[in-house]
Parts: sequence; structure tokens; C-alpha cells
Amino acid sequence: MAQDLFAVLGLTPGRYETAEITRQFETRRSAVLDALDSTRDHERSRADLERLYLAFSQLRDPDGQDAYLQQLENGDVAVDALRRMIGASLEDGLLRYSRRQTILEEGRVRGFSDFQTHLLIAQVQFGDDTFSPANPRTTGMTGRQALTQFAAAVGLGVVLFVLGIWWLQPVV
Repeated sequence: MAQDLFAVLGLTPGRYETAEITRQFETRRSAVLDALDSTRDHERSRADLERLYLAFSQLRDPDGQDAYLQQLENGDVAVDALRRMIGASLEDGLLRYSRRQTILEEGRVRGFSDFQTHLLIAQVQFGDDTFSPANPRTTGMTGRQALTQFAAAVGLGVVLFVLGIWWLQPVV
């Protein structure tokens, strides 16, 4: 699973000078090294340190930054970042309303529709790996798909209307 390297360094995606990347790396690294001494958090701290070094090695080079930003534009990392955010927000398998709204807003920022974000929430919440949102920048509904969805919605509406009338008939 790909990681959001900018988030590991505490940055928003964009172009940064090498000095800024180095400053963020050193700040985060000192905090992780302090936590590394704790026996209880040793394994988690080692994993955090590895992620920091990976992010630093990729983003300190301007060419590496360009390649990573291209990946972000293709949506490869956006889905994984949202999955991690959703997983971290779950409490006993449930998602609070306020956290759901935050995740929806983050999904909008990353270019996903609310529907795609809700489906991703359901996937993470219930462990279904069959759905993977498409790249939001290239996803577009063709005229045929729109017509098919409209026809299905009209058909469902007619069926529900007929069932409602049948259910409300007085018994004779």
C-alpha cells in the first residue's frame, strides 16, 4: 500500500525546496528518536522512522518530488491516504458523524465525489476489497451510462409508486 509521503513529513502536497523538506524531516525525526527509547513504543517508532527516511529520500530530490506529484495527480496515493484516514477514525468499527464529515471534506479536496468517499468508508468499515474508486480526474460518465442510470431510477420510481398504491388500497 502506497503512503502519502508529504503527510509523513507533515506537509501538504506541493513543490518544496530541499531545505524545507530537510527541516521537516529533522523535526519529525527528533520526535521519533525520543519515542524510540520507550520499550513500549519501540516497534511503532521504528516503523515511523523508516517511513520518515523513505519520504525524505523520495522528496528531497526535485526529480523525485516531480515523480511523486505525478503519482498523486494520477490518484494512486489519494485512495490509500483516505483509507488510512478512515481506518484511524474508526472506533469499535463505527465512525462518528463529525469524523465522517472531516473525511468527506478531505475526499472533496482530493477530487473524489461524496458518493465515492462514502463507498470507500463502507469498504474500510466492513472490509470489502471489491470496490476501488477510479481516478477522480479521469472519471466521467458517458451519455449512455447517464441514460442507463436515469432509466433505472425511473423504473424503480414507478415500481415503488405502484407498490405504494397497492399497499394503500382499502380491503373490501
